[in-house]
Amino acid sequence: MQFEINAPGACQWTEAQILDAIARTFPSCPHKHARRILKTVSVRRWNDIKLSAVVEQVAGNYARHELTDYDALIDRHGLDPDEARVVVADEIGDILRDWKQRPGSRRAR
Repeated sequence: MQFEINAPGACQWTEAQILDAIARTFPSCPHKHARRILKTVSVRRWNDIKLSAVVEQVAGNYARHELTDYDALIDRHGLDPDEARVVVADEIGDILRDWKQRPGSRRAR
Protein backbone atom coordinates (compact mmCIF):
# COMPACT_ATOMS: atom_id res chain seq x y z
CA MET A 1 0.00 0.00 0.00
CA GLN A 2 1.25 3.46 -0.80
CA PHE A 3 0.36 6.67 0.94
CA GLU A 4 1.53 10.23 0.96
CA ILE A 5 1.48 12.51 3.97
CA ASN A 6 -0.31 15.65 2.87
CA ALA A 7 -1.52 18.94 4.19
CA PRO A 8 -4.92 18.97 5.94
CA GLY A 9 -7.72 18.44 3.48
CA ALA A 10 -5.60 16.37 1.09
CA CYS A 11 -7.26 13.06 1.98
CA GLN A 12 -9.49 11.77 -0.81
CA TRP A 13 -12.28 10.90 1.63
CA THR A 14 -14.40 13.26 3.69
CA GLU A 15 -14.63 13.02 7.45
CA ALA A 16 -18.20 11.76 7.10
CA GLN A 17 -17.10 8.99 4.70
CA ILE A 18 -14.31 7.89 7.03
CA LEU A 19 -16.58 7.90 10.10
CA ASP A 20 -19.18 5.91 8.16
CA ALA A 21 -16.54 3.34 7.17
CA ILE A 22 -15.39 3.06 10.79
CA ALA A 23 -19.00 2.64 11.98
CA ARG A 24 -19.70 -0.04 9.35
CA THR A 25 -16.47 -1.94 9.98
CA PHE A 26 -16.34 -1.50 13.75
CA PRO A 27 -19.86 -0.73 15.00
CA SER A 28 -18.84 -1.16 18.66
CA CYS A 29 -15.68 0.91 18.45
CA PRO A 30 -15.81 3.48 21.26
CA HIS A 31 -16.14 7.06 20.05
CA LYS A 32 -12.78 8.16 21.49
CA HIS A 33 -10.99 5.43 19.52
CA ALA A 34 -13.00 6.08 16.35
CA ARG A 35 -11.97 9.76 16.45
CA ARG A 36 -8.28 8.81 16.74
CA ILE A 37 -8.61 6.36 13.83
CA LEU A 38 -10.37 9.08 11.82
CA LYS A 39 -7.53 11.49 12.48
CA THR A 40 -4.90 9.02 11.32
CA VAL A 41 -6.79 8.13 8.14
CA SER A 42 -7.54 11.75 7.27
CA VAL A 43 -3.97 13.12 7.31
CA ARG A 44 -2.81 11.02 4.37
CA ARG A 45 -3.69 10.45 0.78
CA TRP A 46 -4.01 6.70 0.32
CA ASN A 47 -3.26 5.32 -3.15
CA ASP A 48 -4.62 2.11 -4.64
CA ILE A 49 -6.50 0.95 -1.54
CA LYS A 50 -10.14 0.95 -0.51
CA LEU A 51 -11.30 2.98 2.46
CA SER A 52 -12.48 -0.14 4.29
CA ALA A 53 -8.99 -1.66 4.03
CA VAL A 54 -7.41 1.58 5.27
CA VAL A 55 -9.76 1.63 8.27
CA GLU A 56 -8.91 -2.01 9.08
CA GLN A 57 -5.17 -1.35 8.88
CA VAL A 58 -5.24 1.89 10.86
CA ALA A 59 -7.48 0.37 13.55
CA GLY A 60 -5.10 -2.57 13.93
CA ASN A 61 -2.09 -0.28 14.20
CA TYR A 62 -3.92 1.98 16.63
CA ALA A 63 -4.92 -0.97 18.83
CA ARG A 64 -1.36 -2.31 18.78
CA HIS A 65 0.27 0.95 19.84
CA GLU A 66 -2.41 2.46 22.08
CA LEU A 67 -4.24 -0.47 23.66
CA THR A 68 -1.53 -3.11 24.21
CA ASP A 69 1.93 -3.31 25.75
CA TYR A 70 3.54 -3.50 22.29
CA ASP A 71 5.73 -0.41 22.69
CA ALA A 72 6.73 -1.34 26.25
CA LEU A 73 7.73 -4.81 25.08
CA ILE A 74 10.15 -3.17 22.66
CA ASP A 75 11.32 -0.24 24.79
CA ARG A 76 11.54 -1.85 28.23
CA HIS A 77 11.84 -5.55 27.56
CA GLY A 78 14.10 -5.52 24.51
CA LEU A 79 11.89 -7.46 22.12
CA ASP A 80 12.22 -6.66 18.46
CA PRO A 81 9.05 -5.43 16.70
CA ASP A 82 8.28 -8.80 15.11
CA GLU A 83 8.52 -10.56 18.48
CA ALA A 84 6.34 -7.91 20.13
CA ARG A 85 3.72 -8.26 17.37
CA VAL A 86 3.48 -11.98 18.07
CA VAL A 87 3.05 -11.37 21.80
CA VAL A 88 0.17 -8.88 21.33
CA ALA A 89 -1.46 -10.47 18.26
CA ASP A 90 -4.22 -12.28 20.18
CA GLU A 91 -5.02 -9.17 22.21
CA ILE A 92 -5.33 -7.06 19.05
CA GLY A 93 -7.52 -9.72 17.47
CA ASP A 94 -9.78 -9.71 20.53
CA ILE A 95 -10.07 -5.91 20.48
CA LEU A 96 -10.94 -5.79 16.78
CA ARG A 97 -13.45 -8.65 17.15
CA ASP A 98 -15.11 -6.81 20.03
CA TRP A 99 -15.32 -3.66 17.93
CA LYS A 100 -16.84 -5.59 15.01
CA GLN A 101 -19.70 -6.89 17.15
CA ARG A 102 -23.03 -5.13 16.84
CA PRO A 103 -23.64 -2.83 19.84
CA GLY A 104 -25.04 -4.72 22.79
CA SER A 105 -23.78 -8.13 21.70
CA ARG A 106 -20.43 -7.83 23.48
CA ARG A 107 -18.73 -5.29 25.65
CA ALA A 108 -16.60 -2.88 23.59
CA ARG A 109 -13.14 -1.88 24.78
